[in-house]
Parts: sequence; C-alpha cells; structure tokens
Amino acid sequence: MSIQELVYWYAGLLCILLVPLITMRTIAGDRRTQSLSLLLASGVGNTRIALGKYFGALGFVLLVIVLVLAMPLALELGTSLDLGRLAAAALGIVLFAAALTAIGVMCSAWTSQPALAAAAAFAITSLLAIVDAGARVQGIDNTGINYLAMPTHVEPFFRGLVASVDIVYFLLIIVVALAFTARRLDRLRGSPD
Repeated sequence: MSIQELVYWYAGLLCILLVPLITMRTIAGDRRTQSLSLLLASGVGNTRIALGKYFGALGFVLLVIVLVLAMPLALELGTSLDLGRLAAAALGIVLFAAALTAIGVMCSAWTSQPALAAAAAFAITSLLAIVDAGARVQGIDNTGINYLAMPTHVEPFFRGLVASVDIVYFLLIIVVALAFTARRLDRLRGSPD
C-alpha cells in the first residue's frame, strides 16, 4: 500500500468516525426539541424533508473532505502528483461519505435520541465495513458477501479505478437509506412520538 493510498484510507476512517456525529441531530434533534412536528405540518413532503436534511449534512461532510484532500494537493507544488488517481480517490471518498451521510440521516429519523442515532449509524457502518472480513480471512473473494462490504467498493477508487458497479453500489445505499428516512417521516407525520 502506497503512502497515497494510506492517506485515502485515513480519510475514509475519518468519515466513518465523523459522519455519525455530524448526522445524529438531523432529525433526532428536531424530534427531541419537538420542532419536527412544525416541519411536518408545514406541508413539505417527506421526501423533500429527507433530501433537505441529507443535503444539509452532506454539505458539511463535503467541506471536511475538501479540507482533507487539500493535503495531497499541497504536495503538487513540490512533486509531480498523479492527478487522475487523486480525482478517482476523491470521487470514491465523496461517494463513501455520501452513503454514510444517508445512513446517518436514516438512523436519526428512527430515534429521538441523537446519541442513539450516532451509535446506530456507527454500528451499521461498521457492519458494512467488516461484513466480508471472515470471507477474506478464508480467502473467498468475488462472492455476494464481498459485494455487501463497503471497502470492496472503495478500494478500486484508491487505486485509480472508477467502475460503474462501485458507483451504483453507493447510489443504491443512498437511495435505500433516504427511502427508509422518508418512510419513517411518513409514520411520524401520522403519530409523532
């Protein structure tokens, strides 16, 4: 593993640790302060609320990623950097963080306690990060369980490979998590907790 890939892995690890903390108050905080009922009564659809909360949190997460990616870009002043590989890695980290943000918003919608939302998001993220660890130890690759693991889809980006299957994986996670968020908001609209 090169130094460049190590920097990208640390950026991914930073996302795993920070994103649940950033997203924990998106909906759970509104429920706790009882301002979610006002938002639900405003006539805005559940999907729009979910997307608004998601893009608000994602904007902050992307700001953190830009700051992390500024470090390798600073090296361009003194060395020749493979900018294509850096762009592929940046795309991978952005997709990874976008999926983690969607999971965090979903967990925030399902609980009224922000700390519990952060713990649930971290647990789901950790599960998706290590789901294929046993298969890898046994030397089993290219199976369905390997497809479920996030590292399987992030690693190619770090090596400069952009594959549509990896992009679709992250987009599926985002869509499913936001659909669950909108579904939960629909239930909360009927009977707020």
